[in-house]
Amino acid sequence: MKTVKAIVCAATLACAALSFGACAKGAGVAEVVVDVTFDSQGGGSVPAEKTLSGYPVYEPMNLTNAVDGNLVFSGWYTEASCATRWDFDDPVTEDITLYAKWNAADSLSFNAISGGTAWEVSKGTGTLDAELFIPAYYKGIPVTRTASNGFYYCSGITDLHLPEGLTVLGDYSFIGCTSLIAVNIPESLTSIMEEVFGDCLSLGGTIEIPRNVASIGFSAFMNCYAMTAIHVDWNNAYFSSSDGALFDKAMKKLIIYPCGRSESTYVIPSTVLEIGTYSFMYNTALTKITIPASVTSIDNYAFFHCDDLINLFIPSSVTTINDPIIEGCDKVQIHCQAAEKPAGWSEYWDSYTHTVAVTWGCSE
Repeated sequence: MKTVKAIVCAATLACAALSFGACAKGAGVAEVVVDVTFDSQGGGSVPAEKTLSGYPVYEPMNLTNAVDGNLVFSGWYTEASCATRWDFDDPVTEDITLYAKWNAADSLSFNAISGGTAWEVSKGTGTLDAELFIPAYYKGIPVTRTASNGFYYCSGITDLHLPEGLTVLGDYSFIGCTSLIAVNIPESLTSIMEEVFGDCLSLGGTIEIPRNVASIGFSAFMNCYAMTAIHVDWNNAYFSSSDGALFDKAMKKLIIYPCGRSESTYVIPSTVLEIGTYSFMYNTALTKITIPASVTSIDNYAFFHCDDLINLFIPSSVTTINDPIIEGCDKVQIHCQAAEKPAGWSEYWDSYTHTVAVTWGCSE
């Protein structure tokens, strides 16, 4: 659930609890209170909720089917036949009843971890829905992790709903899910492992990194061509974001500049000391990247296949370059402030051609 929505809901319910009238004193217009009833269809009792008309409602979580433990919860719908899924970002304008959908558990596979106190989930033998819900619980035990390669190249998944309580997205969990458009990352998540969403070509827009994420693995969003920005919760102690790019908390290391961003130029913030491995990978819009005098290190493959990159100025502050940094950048011309190649720089710019236009002793 989105943070903004949660804040709005909290404020709404607080006002409703006071009088179920206007939120502001003297507003003069009474607000309409609506009731939302939840029919779990075998999943146990779910309390009804109240909200003001025009506002969203909280989504009940952690359902476990009380009748058949081999079923898994797959979302809330506006009719008992479960044809139309309810979007909890939408406002409620009248009294409604929402119905729980349950799927056969064979679409998912559950492996006991942590001494049997938690589950790791992956694709099962059955058919996955295009809109995939990972359950918070299975047979009364929490699901805390997606398995490594768990949904490897499941190209039919379009929407991914991850539950609160999930803490780890395992290596390559959703790699190659080429039709995946949207994913929510729950507040409980702490680790996004290596290449979790690699080659998710359609995963677009802004990826929200919540406050508890403490580690993001190598190439976690590799080849997410439609991803235009990463936004990190302000309260996250390990990461930060600026202008859509991902940094460590102190903004000393640039980690990811999304390959879906469309700007032709980018100025790296002056706080940055290190440009990370694959940080600009496959961004084909950039023609010029400005590296500030604060940068001392450029890691290998930093500008991997930035196909339209033409102008790259490297200041004399850079003491370490790990090869190759411009693999696949066929158009680039490198301008170096140093009069000659420093000892800490790699011998090769590009591991294939070894022929790159370089000018020494330049000023930007």
